[in-house]
Amino acid sequence: MKTIYFVFATMVTLFIIQIGVSYGYDRVCIDPGHGGPGASKYGCNGGGHNGNRGAVGPIDTLTEQWVNLQVGLKLEYWIDVFAWPLNAIMTRLEDTTNRSLERRADIANKANGGEGVDEFISVHHNGLPLNRQGIETWWCAAEITDSNWTRDTTDLLAKKVRWRLRDMWHYCSRCEIDPDNCDPIVNMDCEDCSKKVLRLTKMPSVLSEASNLYNAHEESLFNDPSMAHIDSEAVAIYHGWSSFFWNSGIVTVTYAYEGGYGGQVIIDDYDTVTTPFVTCWEFAEEHSLTCKGTMNFAGYTYTFNHWNHDWILPHDPDNCWWEPHYDTTWYISMPAEHDHNYYAYMAGGPYSVTVISPNGWEIWHIGEERYIHWSASPGADSSSKVDIYLSRDGGSSWDPIAWDLDYDFGDGGYYLWEVTGSVSTHCRIKVTADDCAENNAFDTSNYNFSISETGNNNPVIDDSLHCKYPQDECNECIKYGESFWLEIEAHDPDGDSIYYEWYTFSLPSPGNFGNGYDTMTTAENYVEYFAPAKAKAESPAEGGDGEPKQGNVFLKVTVVDVRGGSNFITGYLGLYEPETSCLCGDVNGTSIVDIADVVFLVTYLYQGGPPPYDPIERADTNNDCEVNSADLIYLVNYLFGGGPPPECGWICPPDLKNPNPGPHEQTAGKVY
Repeated sequence: MKTIYFVFATMVTLFIIQIGVSYGYDRVCIDPGHGGPGASKYGCNGGGHNGNRGAVGPIDTLTEQWVNLQVGLKLEYWIDVFAWPLNAIMTRLEDTTNRSLERRADIANKANGGEGVDEFISVHHNGLPLNRQGIETWWCAAEITDSNWTRDTTDLLAKKVRWRLRDMWHYCSRCEIDPDNCDPIVNMDCEDCSKKVLRLTKMPSVLSEASNLYNAHEESLFNDPSMAHIDSEAVAIYHGWSSFFWNSGIVTVTYAYEGGYGGQVIIDDYDTVTTPFVTCWEFAEEHSLTCKGTMNFAGYTYTFNHWNHDWILPHDPDNCWWEPHYDTTWYISMPAEHDHNYYAYMAGGPYSVTVISPNGWEIWHIGEERYIHWSASPGADSSSKVDIYLSRDGGSSWDPIAWDLDYDFGDGGYYLWEVTGSVSTHCRIKVTADDCAENNAFDTSNYNFSISETGNNNPVIDDSLHCKYPQDECNECIKYGESFWLEIEAHDPDGDSIYYEWYTFSLPSPGNFGNGYDTMTTAENYVEYFAPAKAKAESPAEGGDGEPKQGNVFLKVTVVDVRGGSNFITGYLGLYEPETSCLCGDVNGTSIVDIADVVFLVTYLYQGGPPPYDPIERADTNNDCEVNSADLIYLVNYLFGGGPPPECGWICPPDLKNPNPGPHEQTAGKVY
């Protein structure tokens, strides 16, 4: 009987919608943000009414206005085709379309002969600090605004779009305080009527900031020619809108010890799901949630403890309720517009907590606000708590900083602490966690950190600019037309996030980095470098000898922290003919590394013998930009003592001199 009712109700609903569409009724307005005259996919984001730059990618300068439009077009396709006979309209269809914010709202408000559309979706992408991530969906609660429209103030559309985006990408929410929020640094409820397109539209509206375009990885996903990431965002927004339009609920089913620890939660005995899982039930129906009584994974046994239930929409973190059920099957009946989260909690198995920051060597200053960051395996229920302690004597004694904090796992929990005195260089943090299933654990900082007077320390460069290992990819010098990976080791004493600015220069060509330019900014401490093609040799008639010259490329990397502190290192990379043989450690030029190279190097250093074969860097086996007895010891240890392979200094300052020169002048390559 239930099935017959469902089919009949669906047919009636579709018939009613078909009547509306037959008269040209537009259901939803899609607004791709930004755009305007001069807009482009990369770099410039145009001018005009809404032509500010918007977010822009750090690697390829991919523009937000282009990404917004691509997602909007895909969303329109999904609604027009897969939600037929529903229909969508767009505020712009081209990059260069010039629309003011007022005009965008008017398109939605005055459609259908002034009646307006049913929903308004404005598509945007954030420009957060480097490498941050998280989803925002904004809405406006004002009933009457300066447009003089009487507005629909519901937040359900914004929240349903947010949950679908979270389920698609598993990013956390920046708009609510809950255990999945990995960025509480900017906790907010995402209600904001200062966003004009939300304030001026009268129907249920949402402005989505699905991700951070200034995240280098995220930019690369949006820049993928397959457009798979753009498609997935459009699909998620479509399903969030569809759930709102059809007045269907969202149910999340999870179990404790997430992350693939085996076991399954079964819905209605036929719909098997993994965790986390989100599904929409179209109408109020009875469902059974069945959890296996025992799970086994990696030698651990998990036994069923209880079911837990939280409200999701409307979300009120202070008034969630839970009720334990010690039966593996729980039959429920869910009203259509009441959204819930169900947990099957398993007791036993590994239970852990890990201090992420401060974890050693940081310098925190008195009076600063710093985030203590931890991660933990899931607890048994929402009553799980975390306590934080501080030691100023290396762990001999502990003082409480905070207690009974909301539990968190996955990307971790945060606690904002105003650093207090006294000054110490032997500080450690301890985080303890426990739950109602009698699981408990603690962790401390791995090493001491310091609490000192106020200030901002510059990043520290820990190692010279070098080829990115594994060693077998770095055992030869670099030749014209080749590419390889540069790497630099650095850290910030204050624990600040750092990024890297790469620069290269030489004449006539410095080569380029992975973005095609001679400068590049990365969040990672490595970058791919492409050496230039060999320069054309000047003929004798042109004043040359016809022989291409070997050259040096100037390299510089600046390490910058988020508070403006910086440090830099430079070096020169020698470039050589493609046919040059330059195996690291092959001192005598025989293309193998053996005892003969040891003899050759001894003769050069101590008996006035000829220098190592060009390039001389092949003899710098310990990578310190000098050729001396230390390289001889390093080579002997490698050949006869099981030591590490040679790591030649292909990138060095040009003014380092060999302290033990032979009688023969070395003219090619970098000068030692």
